[in-house]
Amino acid sequence: MPDSPQQLYLRAACCLAYSALLYCGEFTTHEGTHWGFGTETGLTAGSIRLLPDATNLTHATIFLPGSKTDPFCKETTIMVAAAPPGSATCPVVALKALFEAEPRPETAVLFEECPGMPLSHGFFLKSIRAALLYAGYNPLEFAGHSFQHSIASSAAVASYSDYEIQLLGWWRSNAFKLYLEPSAFDPPGLHGLPIMA
Repeated sequence: MPDSPQQLYLRAACCLAYSALLYCGEFTTHEGTHWGFGTETGLTAGSIRLLPDATNLTHATIFLPGSKTDPFCKETTIMVAAAPPGSATCPVVALKALFEAEPRPETAVLFEECPGMPLSHGFFLKSIRAALLYAGYNPLEFAGHSFQHSIASSAAVASYSDYEIQLLGWWRSNAFKLYLEPSAFDPPGLHGLPIMA
């Protein structure tokens, strides 16, 4: 799917999910529904602000109306920094590319699987697994929480404290420890590195 609209949506969704520590349910919907989109709980094109402007990007803000980890569904704003120039996983560059290629009104769904249809959880997982298989990885090792696994492990490798990791992922318990990959416990020479998108 190179350079297809779906590829742009999926790339932006993956980059943003990892960098903003989003759960799949915060940017996808259940198959065949528009649940959460166009209402007070779904991400729309207007939920994103590229700053300071479209030509001198340094960061983006994401207005998240509600979250799985927030029982009161209080909105929050998440700031995501741009990665160094040339980074293939920069969420700010991926969002800019999406908005330039697929301009939409602010009320439109942020990520689509086809025109007018919100990105579903099933389509997202199927697409990511197909890309992993194509790249030579075991697609069955990817699940909806894989972004959380990766960020928790990256933070542990970078010597973040348990408390800091809990704050990053909005965890209210030590449940994040279930996500840590074995390499997080034996990081050869990687202590103190910042987490980068």
